[in-house]
Amino acid sequence: MLLFREPENKGLHPRLFGTLVNVNEDCPFQNFLDIYVVALGEKYALMETPLEGDHMDHEGNVHCGVVNSLAETAMSMAVRTANHKGRLKELKMAMVDTTKFGETLRAESTVDEIGEDILVQVSISTVKGRKIATGTGVYSILGEFLPPAKDGLF
Repeated sequence: MLLFREPENKGLHPRLFGTLVNVNEDCPFQNFLDIYVVALGEKYALMETPLEGDHMDHEGNVHCGVVNSLAETAMSMAVRTANHKGRLKELKMAMVDTTKFGETLRAESTVDEIGEDILVQVSISTVKGRKIATGTGVYSILGEFLPPAKDGLF
């Protein structure tokens, strides 16, 4: 069930913002899970996925793999909003609740620290505000995500 809405740009350069939205839209795995961008800002990503039958475990609860995938997707996107290409080294998730078919999960992620590695936080909740999980990720820096344009501008 695709719930399309125009992603919100919260201050990113339009070229970076457009590239990030396209990367999300062109990713087969994110399309499979129906993960989409709600908003992007500097060191910030807000993403959602509506829960359908394929997202559920045998008991009818959201599968933890869906929660982890949404979390990692939002964290990776937050890393890219800082114009870094990164590779996940470590993911720690704490599940605090579960949810059922028909809900929409929201992942809000922020980059906390950029040094030798990048430290990222994520919070997963329903769109109604019920917390489902929290997590942290550590990313290796692989380089720039988007090189400068030929005119020297971002």
